[in-house]
Amino acid sequence: MPLSDEHRHALDEIERALKKDDPRFAATVNIDQIQRHRRRWTIIAAALFLLGVVLLITGLVTSDSYLLVGAIISSIGFLTMPAAIAVFLDHRFNL
Repeated sequence: MPLSDEHRHALDEIERALKKDDPRFAATVNIDQIQRHRRRWTIIAAALFLLGVVLLITGLVTSDSYLLVGAIISSIGFLTMPAAIAVFLDHRFNL
């Protein structure tokens, strides 16, 4: 939803005041950096989740031959997936 002219004007004033009061900080805060940060952590979380799926399936296949080893690998894979979701949510909404 687009901003109203009043809200856009207020945000422009805040931005100008920030650039005037602390130009070094204003130069470091960049929406492109935030988007790159989120994109990077989304890719990391997706790769971690995929690794968990692969470990889970590998553990299930391995459990045919070596029950204990397969159970350990499957458990690690199963625990990796919620960890990946936690990483995704943490870096998606907390910045």
